[in-house]
Amino acid sequence: MEGKINWIILVLPRVPFLDFLYELHPEISCIFSLIFWVMLLMQIEKFMFYIWKRDIYRNRLSMEEEKFTERCIRDIGKHLEETALSKLPDNYQSVLKQSIISEEDDMVPEPQLDSFVVAKCERATRPLYLDGSKQSSGFDSREDHFQMVPDDLCILRYRPFQEELMSGNISLV
Repeated sequence: MEGKINWIILVLPRVPFLDFLYELHPEISCIFSLIFWVMLLMQIEKFMFYIWKRDIYRNRLSMEEEKFTERCIRDIGKHLEETALSKLPDNYQSVLKQSIISEEDDMVPEPQLDSFVVAKCERATRPLYLDGSKQSSGFDSREDHFQMVPDDLCILRYRPFQEELMSGNISLV
């Protein structure tokens, strides 16, 4: 297959990596940046209702991302109402709930927060427990804790360490 180029693209969502790569190959850096932003927007689109109903996540969006999320919610709601929901009985015309008697938004996909992530320590952390619990007293004899120092890399479950990630003490790699 002469003239055909096969690309293997590894998406690394670390902007400093892209800055370093830009010095070497500006074109490839632009491709990585584009892929990063497309993947970010795809994640926002996939979990838009989940993000929108939780202030902790919605407040982390940039102005442009917030506008994108609002527009996606409006557009998908309008599309579903015009194509399917208007043809269903009154009890089933919600984008967020299976029926009018549902108490929670049970049609909202939630991200899998129990998956493992690779994290890098940015600032020294308090003792972290593998089960995500906090230290209850000044001295704890439990053996299942560790403390991260700057530049440590670890593989952690996301949910137990979500607070440390949100505070900026740990960042995702």
